[in-house]
Amino acid sequence: MARQLDLLPPSVDDDWRLDPATIESGRRGLAKAREALARAQARLDAETDHHRTAA
Repeated sequence: MARQLDLLPPSVDDDWRLDPATIESGRRGLAKAREALARAQARLDAETDHHRTAA
């Protein structure tokens, strides 16, 4: 994911813009959430039996 889309047009008042610290905090939070989801998916994949017999 190279860059998030801008949700506000460039002409929006600066009072509505997020400051750099908030943006970075959000990026770190998203990275942690993605890592947690990847770990949970890997754990689920390891617990699931993918080799079912044809019955």
